[in-house]
Amino acid sequence: VAQRDKQLPHFWWGDNSHSR
Repeated sequence: VAQRDKQLPHFWWGDNSHSR
């Protein structure tokens, strides 16, 4: 999802955990 979080809203897979 690292490449998808740039395009899609990130709050359902916990982007803040793996991106931040």
